[in-house]
Amino acid sequence: MTSNGPHLGLAMPFMGDAMPQWHDLKNEIKNAEQVGFSECLIPDRPTYHLPTADALTATAVAATCTDTINIISVCIVGYRNPVLLAKAMSTINGISDGRLVLAAALGGDFPHEYNAFGIKEKGELVPRLEDGIAICRRLWSGEAIDHQGTFLSITNLQELPSMTQPLPIWLAHRGHVGPSTDRTARIADGWLASWVSPRRLRVSSEEIRTRAQDYGRNASSIKIAAMVRVYLAANVKDASEKMAARRTALYGHPYEPDRVQHLQVGGPPDYCLQRLEEFCDAGAEYLIIQLECDAAERRAQMAWLLEDVIRPGTKAHKAELRL
Repeated sequence: MTSNGPHLGLAMPFMGDAMPQWHDLKNEIKNAEQVGFSECLIPDRPTYHLPTADALTATAVAATCTDTINIISVCIVGYRNPVLLAKAMSTINGISDGRLVLAAALGGDFPHEYNAFGIKEKGELVPRLEDGIAICRRLWSGEAIDHQGTFLSITNLQELPSMTQPLPIWLAHRGHVGPSTDRTARIADGWLASWVSPRRLRVSSEEIRTRAQDYGRNASSIKIAAMVRVYLAANVKDASEKMAARRTALYGHPYEPDRVQHLQVGGPPDYCLQRLEEFCDAGAEYLIIQLECDAAERRAQMAWLLEDVIRPGTKAHKAELRL
């Protein structure tokens, strides 16, 4: 992959035994900038049975640690008051000098979690997501707005200062169902794919851009990003079993190694390079790497990744696949 290849980003660890101390996190973001990564992704899981960090706070911290990296902030929009979310994102976008991307997510099927945020049933997540995005965008204009929605009514509300630097909104989802791809084509600036195969990435990307044209939008302006979980090991079998066991421990339900091998990237460096190339060939303009390991292994995995998979660059050059 040449310098004309995809933007390469790094997902930060924010859950369970991979969650670092804050000073380690800040150092990792600074190191990512020095190596040449162009994006840094901050995940979101407001509550969980394992330690997590607040995504908005972490996004603000990340924005102060780098002068060049774009910060992709995954956010479960329906869990947050959109007026407060608009203000937080506007503030962080200013801190980052316009390097912020909001990756809006539904949050998944966790009733005990969304009930805690006043959401009675899963069916509320989609309208809350769409309402939240619409309210944020209108408030960022700096003009007084009225909004009558199912869950929130706003009258003559204004947030200042207005947003002077555009804040792209991507939708984070697996692209498995038509409504998700249609929603992305209709209202989003990009798609952040996660837990998808290269084939699914290609098919859903094509669907999104075709539908965007149907809505009269510039389809080529919609960015395609893929977050790919990576674990380097001596062979594919060991990597798949290790990743499956880790995901089972994190999410509380079983993951089969074959399924993990299909959707994630694990094994020797040459094999991982081949698999990452498949995501690039499937249309990923942004390739976000998430190291699928605990804190004890992260430093060694990162060193291996930089040595054999990612070509270290400088602040003036993007990182690139070592091909």
